Amino acid sequence: MDCGRVSQKGQLSLEFLLIMAGFVLALAVFAPVALKSAKAALFAMEAQRAQAFLSEFSSEARQVSFLGEGTVKEVKANALKEWLFEAGNGTAKITVESEALGREKTFSEKIPAEVLEFSGKINGKMALRLAKSETVVVVSSIDEN
Repeated sequence: MDCGRVSQKGQLSLEFLLIMAGFVLALAVFAPVALKSAKAALFAMEAQRAQAFLSEFSSEARQVSFLGEGTVKEVKANALKEWLFEAGNGTAKITVESEALGREKTFSEKIPAEVLEFSGKINGKMALRLAKSETVVVVSSIDEN
């Protein structure tokens, strides 16, 4: 009788180990796929944030150019990853890069104002200050970290 109980316990332990091994194998197969999907989703959200920032920058630059000398406005950004920003020659451009995915997304927008050339990196909480000086808009960065 004791031999039967030991055999049943052994069989239950073996079945449990097989089920656990199957679970771990399934996890090992699906985890990389889920991780890549999560990285792609984060990249898409970051790209949308950068595009919204670029649109706001363009709008504020237009407003500053129409207002009088000495007008100052700020455009705030909260970048999770580093953004590359360039403005001048009637356009503004922002690039978001994902090293993990090996992808980059660039957005460009015409600026209906004369903006002095500016380029820089946007990390974390930052703002760009737009100031009207004579007939041009001057851009400078402000680190809010």
